[in-house]
Amino acid sequence: MKLNNVYNAENLEFLREMNEDSVDLIYIDPPFFSGVDYKEFSDAWANLNEYLEFMKVRLVQMHRVLKDTGSFYLHCDCNAVFELKLICDSVFGKPKFRREIIWNVGSVSGFKSQANGWIRQHDNILYYTKSDKYTFNL
Repeated sequence: MKLNNVYNAENLEFLREMNEDSVDLIYIDPPFFSGVDYKEFSDAWANLNEYLEFMKVRLVQMHRVLKDTGSFYLHCDCNAVFELKLICDSVFGKPKFRREIIWNVGSVSGFKSQANGWIRQHDNILYYTKSDKYTFNL
């Protein structure tokens, strides 16, 4: 019987210690470049370039550890989706982009309904594979 494992560690250090081509599936929900200090973590950055460099070094390592049959999903929002897409295209290769998934984050209620303009109601998930030999299970 094959067991799955969950690890709690600083991700960049942990990724660098992992074997190449060893992971079947990667789903990440990183900071979104929101500029907010949350109670649990800070999502405030000096600038967009600092955030993108933080993400790029991790994306390179995730690509390295992903199996040829593996899939990668990056959960983000409008704050940096366009820049992250370009980085993922350069790391995985543009032809390995499979789909953008729109995640509906809920109905309009509460403070959202008082917005003066368009209301953010979705997140983006960028789906890539490492090769054309990927496995997809619905």
